[in-house]
Amino acid sequence: MTIDAALPREKPALTILASNLASNSLGRAILLAEALKDHYRVRIVGPLRKGESVWPVASFSPGIELEAVRFHRLPLW
Repeated sequence: MTIDAALPREKPALTILASNLASNSLGRAILLAEALKDHYRVRIVGPLRKGESVWPVASFSPGIELEAVRFHRLPLW
């Protein structure tokens, strides 16, 4: 056994995209993240509209990073 094999390795990163962090679609992403978090550093990324907050159920999932991105509608041409 080499010295490198004895050292703990950092988990690879995995990003899950959710269609909306303020709704049940976040719940589906959390289920997937819960299944994978033992093997990966999991984060969930998705949009939040102005005035919305993260779906309250997400607070029951420690160890999963959430990242909200601003939601912008494209202008109508």
